Amino acid sequence: MDNKGNAIIVWSQSDGSVTQVFKAEYGIGRWLVPGGMTDNLSLDGVDAQDPQVAMDFSGNTIISWEAKAIYKAEYGFDADSDGYNVWRDCNDANHGIHPGAMEIGGDGIDSNCDGFDYPDMDSDGFPADLDCNDIDATIYPGAIEQPCDGIDQNCNGLADDDPDADGDGVSLCAGDCNDGDPTVYPGATEVTCDGIDQNCNGPADDDPDADGDGVSLCAGDCDDTDPNTFPGQPGWFTTVNLGGSFDYDCNGAEEMQFPDTSTVMPYPDCFLTPGWDQTIPACGMSGNYIDSATPNSGTQSCDTSLVVQTQACH
Repeated sequence: MDNKGNAIIVWSQSDGSVTQVFKAEYGIGRWLVPGGMTDNLSLDGVDAQDPQVAMDFSGNTIISWEAKAIYKAEYGFDADSDGYNVWRDCNDANHGIHPGAMEIGGDGIDSNCDGFDYPDMDSDGFPADLDCNDIDATIYPGAIEQPCDGIDQNCNGLADDDPDADGDGVSLCAGDCNDGDPTVYPGATEVTCDGIDQNCNGPADDDPDADGDGVSLCAGDCDDTDPNTFPGQPGWFTTVNLGGSFDYDCNGAEEMQFPDTSTVMPYPDCFLTPGWDQTIPACGMSGNYIDSATPNSGTQSCDTSLVVQTQACH
């Protein structure tokens, strides 16, 4: 280095035929090359790749080169002989101050050159005076809070950020399975068959098969208190179900088993279509039912057989 602080290094090109001299010096706010020389050019004007000499903003010389395309080494002056040169050491006049040194919190000195006076034991970027848990790298100011784990990840003083967002009186950590809906919370009234778990008990709908007929309310059972009432019921009944209806097959209508009156072909055919005698009784009501007709040669007419029967429905 000359008496002006300019670094000079001399070396030979790989072919051994050219000697190159590089000079650089520090100027205010920018890098300068002494007059008459071009930045990063040898004396003969050839662009050189390695080594190179530069100077940092404190006037310290740095010599760097590439041994391989992917490897770069740099050298600088180590004034305090602590193993760290001037461009790595934040205080090259104190042997006890360098990267990796033991930090003494609160002494006003950044001993390990991490920019903080206190140690950062968990290396999360926050020293112990700012970090509420300096042995856990997931805990620091601004960290993402994990709800309901009892840990204050973001150092805001709360073990869990647990507001009652929907104002239903139950927070997320208290068991609200949807804190964005005020109608959903533990103990809420379940709205059957809407696909929503209002009472936070797990199932989307409280949908038991109360009457044990194999079909639940949400599956279409129109009366889940009567085991004889379910979609597709093939049977016929002369009394109403437990819901007070004859709609046993849950299709929305009360269908009669025998909905027609009888017809009889004139003598001598006497062909009969079974049915009610003139009046069709309502579901559960009784009436005369004609179930047979035979020719009577003496009277030249058809004799019919009447039975009293109750109208069945489903």
